[in-house]
Amino acid sequence: MTGATRTSVQTTIAAFILCCAATPGTAAEQAVNSKDIAKYLTEAKELAAGKRWAAAWAALEKAERVPDASPYSKYKIDEFKGSVLTQQHKYAEAGALFEQLAKSEAASAEERSDHLEKASQLYMSAKQYEKAARAAETALEKQPKDPVLLQLAGQSKYLAGDFRGAAARIGQLVAATERKGGQPPEASLQLLLNSYYQLKDRQQIAQTWEMLLRHHPKPEYWRNVLDIKSRQPHSKRVDFYYLALKFDVGMLDDAADYEDLALGATDLGLPEDAVRVLETGLRQGVLAGEHEPRFRRMLAYAQAKTARSPADVKDLAQQAQRASSGQLDADIGRIYLGQRMYDQAIAALRKGLQKGSLEHSDQARIDLGVAYLKSGETQQARAAFADVKSDSEWHDLAELWSLRANEVAQPTEQQLQGAPVIKW
Repeated sequence: MTGATRTSVQTTIAAFILCCAATPGTAAEQAVNSKDIAKYLTEAKELAAGKRWAAAWAALEKAERVPDASPYSKYKIDEFKGSVLTQQHKYAEAGALFEQLAKSEAASAEERSDHLEKASQLYMSAKQYEKAARAAETALEKQPKDPVLLQLAGQSKYLAGDFRGAAARIGQLVAATERKGGQPPEASLQLLLNSYYQLKDRQQIAQTWEMLLRHHPKPEYWRNVLDIKSRQPHSKRVDFYYLALKFDVGMLDDAADYEDLALGATDLGLPEDAVRVLETGLRQGVLAGEHEPRFRRMLAYAQAKTARSPADVKDLAQQAQRASSGQLDADIGRIYLGQRMYDQAIAALRKGLQKGSLEHSDQARIDLGVAYLKSGETQQARAAFADVKSDSEWHDLAELWSLRANEVAQPTEQQLQGAPVIKW
C-alpha cells in the first residue's frame, strides 16, 4: 500500500472522528418521551463535554434503566453511547454499536446509511477491515452509487486482502467519476493500481498508470507509462518517436537512447533535432565519460548538416508544390518542424495530408499535432492526434502526445514552480 493510499484512509477516518466528537444536541434530548431520560442525556452531555467519560457513561446507563422507555428513546441513548465511545477512541466497540443502530426500526433510511458509514470508518480505525467492508457493503445495497461508500468498501477490502473486491469497488468509483466528467482522486487511482499489482493483472496495471497520467500528470507516471508503451513491439520509426516523446517530457536518461535519438534524427534529415539532443545530453552529463569524444564528433557532424542552405530548402518546397502526392510536403513539413518554423510546418503537413498518397500518413498526423502543440495551439494539436487511426501502430503514441498537450495546456504544479521541461 502506498503512502498516499494509507494517508487517504487515515484522513477519511480522522474527518469522521472530528464529526462524531460532538455529542447529540438538545433537540435529540427533547425528542425522547421521558423527562427523566432527557435529564440523564443532558447530564451525560455536560459530563462528556468535560471529558468525564465514566460519569457520562453512568448517566447513560441510568437513562437506560428508566422504565417504559420508548424504542426511539433507547435508540437515542445508544446513539449517544456511540458518540462517547468514539471520543474515547474505542473504535471497535463504537463501530459495533453504530452497526447495530443501523438495524433499529427507530432509525430513518438516511440514518441507517449514515450509521453504517460511521461503523465502517470506525472499524477501519480499529483495523477490523473485514467488518469495515461488511458495513460498507451493507450500506451500498441501498445506495449503490454513493462515492464515499464505494471508497470505504474499496479501502477496507484492500486492507483486508480482498484485492479483487477492492479493484471492483474502486474501479466502479473511478468509472462513475469519469462518466460525469470529473477527476478521480489520485489516492483512489493509486489504490486501484496497487490492487492490480497484487492481482498481477498487467493489462489493468498499464491502463491504471495511464489514468493516473491523464488525471494527475507527474514525472513518475510519465516514466511508467512510457516504459510500458515503449517496450511493446513497434517499427523503428515508431521507436524513434517514443524516444522523441521521452526527450520532450524529460525522461530520456540513458546514453544509448540519446545516441539512438540523435542518429535517428540525422537519418530522417533532421540535424537540428540531433544537435538539440546531443547538446542536452552533454550539458546534463549523460554523455560524459570515455565516450564523450565520440558524442562530440557526432555533434560536430550534426551541426555541419544544419548548414543546409535556404536555397536547398526552398528548392525542396518547390518540388513538393509541383508533386501530385503529399509525401514531399510531409517531408518538408518535418524539416520545418525540426527548425522550429512551426507555422510553415503546419501548412506543409496539412497540404501533404490533403494530397494524400503518404508512406506513413499517421506519422504525418503526429508531426502535425506536435507542430500545433509547439506553436501553442493545444486544441488543434489534440484534434490532429485524434485523427490517428485506432488500429494504427501510431495510435498509442498519439494518445500520449494528446496527454502531453493536456499537460501543456494546464501546467502542473511542478512546472508552475519552475521545474525545467525539455522541449522537442
